[in-house]
Amino acid sequence: MLLTSSMSIIRRFRLSLIWHFKGRAQIGPRLMIRSFGGKVVFGDNVYIGPDVSIECSTGGELLIGKGVTINRGTFIVSRQLVRIGDDVLIGEYCSIRDNDHEWSIAYKPIRDQGYSIDSVIIEDDVWIGRGAVISRGVTIETGAVIGANAVVTKNVTAFSVVAGVPARKIKDRENHI
Repeated sequence: MLLTSSMSIIRRFRLSLIWHFKGRAQIGPRLMIRSFGGKVVFGDNVYIGPDVSIECSTGGELLIGKGVTINRGTFIVSRQLVRIGDDVLIGEYCSIRDNDHEWSIAYKPIRDQGYSIDSVIIEDDVWIGRGAVISRGVTIETGAVIGANAVVTKNVTAFSVVAGVPARKIKDRENHI
């Protein structure tokens, strides 16, 4: 379905005014939206595939640029800040989260230990391959490519290609200067 009005989006999903669409959005079926008072902004011409889950907690921000594609089964969770630049391609079944569970106290249940939180920044023209995991505190610079099923735990420089678990640089994109 192609929706062109912010108000029609709000009525369709019965969202509060914390969700803002700055133009057209194409939204697939079964979009899971969990909003706990965070701010979510979608740029123009965004495509969200089926079975995508988006969560934004109180005080969190999820900022999605224009021309972004988020494919089937992807999870995006923001407790502080997840910023996705323009023209970013996100493959199927990816996980992008700005938080992890704390777990260091052995005698206390993990669920009661809270979270470690640090922003995730994905700059413009990034391609994130199918099944990749982007961890808290990571910046992926312009033009980078993230290989399928990579686990990104460290920053990725502009025009780099990274792959593996944990992700490591395997090459630079040619002719990027």
